[in-house]
Amino acid sequence: MVKDTRTYSSSMMTAAAAGAAAVLLLGSAAAAGYSCLTSTSTKKSYRYNHQHQHQQQQHQQQQQQQQQQQQQQQQQQQQQQQQGTRPLVGINNSSSSSRKRRTYQTRADKYYQKYGKIPLPRVVHAVWDQQDLNHGSHNKNNGNDKNNNDNNNRSSSSSSHKILIVGDVHGCLEELIALVTKASMLHNDHQDFAAVILVGDLCNKGPYSAEVIRYVRKKSCRPQQQQQMSLSSTTKKTNDDCCCWFAVRGNHDNAALAAALGDVQRRQCKEKYGWVMDSLLSDEDVEWMSDLPYTIRIPACCRNDNCTAAESSSNKLEMGKRDDVIVVHAGLLPGIPLHEQTVETMTTIRNVNRVQAQEEIEEEKEQQNQKQHQQQQQQQQEQQCEASCAWAKLWHGPELVIFGHDAKRGLQRERYAIGLDTGACYGKKLTGIVLPEQEVVSVDSFQTYCKIIEK
Repeated sequence: MVKDTRTYSSSMMTAAAAGAAAVLLLGSAAAAGYSCLTSTSTKKSYRYNHQHQHQQQQHQQQQQQQQQQQQQQQQQQQQQQQQGTRPLVGINNSSSSSRKRRTYQTRADKYYQKYGKIPLPRVVHAVWDQQDLNHGSHNKNNGNDKNNNDNNNRSSSSSSHKILIVGDVHGCLEELIALVTKASMLHNDHQDFAAVILVGDLCNKGPYSAEVIRYVRKKSCRPQQQQQMSLSSTTKKTNDDCCCWFAVRGNHDNAALAAALGDVQRRQCKEKYGWVMDSLLSDEDVEWMSDLPYTIRIPACCRNDNCTAAESSSNKLEMGKRDDVIVVHAGLLPGIPLHEQTVETMTTIRNVNRVQAQEEIEEEKEQQNQKQHQQQQQQQQEQQCEASCAWAKLWHGPELVIFGHDAKRGLQRERYAIGLDTGACYGKKLTGIVLPEQEVVSVDSFQTYCKIIEK
């Protein structure tokens, strides 16, 4: 019995061990299943977390970009406040990032890359054509009936043929808009002018250099429309665009153009040409600037066809109104034909020394075979001049020259020359003149943008 009991006990122990092993096996299986479930859930959770982190990173990047844009806007506003400027009302002030980047593949760019200097315009000395005024006098109606014909006749009056010539703007866009508005109201019966012509130096010194260039370009004819000597030979204005704007090149326009094309020295001078380096100019702006002529001639017939009898007998008409008008930035050297005037002269001249004056007057006397008393008068004028005097005092026509560039002298009214630079960027005035009556109009500068440097 004892042996059997042990055998039974051993059997029981074996069964118990087997049961325990079974339990352990089931536990292991359960544990393995649990661990498998846990591994699958972990993978799903990891994928979700990874996507969530990616979305968060994108959101953070967007926030950073927005913050950078806000900081740039704040910096621009701070710069404007420091310079004393204000955002322009009614003018597109889109940031430079929204504009097309310069390709440096324009005709002007390729010329500069090849020769290392800015190109001459396609037309150096442009000539106004009578068709410009005819197109400018068109009424928006087609004139198919009697009333439309009457409207066209009224729009062809002298006021619709008037031309406004504006002095050095130097980035003062608000003053330019104010001047054109005032001149139209006071001297053109609130009508658009047949043309607005700027005497050069559209940019530098003032607050809105790039904006002035773009504003005038969009109101002007396309560059290829000035490929021939006549301003209107290829220009066909629409009835909705009665006023066309023109400009001649000044020395500051040339300097800004050189900086835009790659002039290293000017690009290093960020104080003057930082606005060029900030990608504010487009290819279209550069191409348009490179095609600005150095002079524009307005024939007398374009200005005097609508003069009244009273105007024809006035003293103003005797002072150059019967002759052609030449618009140039700085001036012309007396006694030298227009086609022989150098670019430097046309963009920088202010004074003529006594030696030059004497030689030019004598040459002019010989060419024109003047009488003895006229020679004496000119000699007296020469003696009254200082060591150097304004070239305008020695310009004896017959063309009436309208120019700028000489803010120190301000408004100049000689017999055959009128200077319009009255220091708009220096806190003084922006001045223009209305043709053919030669009515001078000006607006005060909104503030001082640049200090006068005495030389």
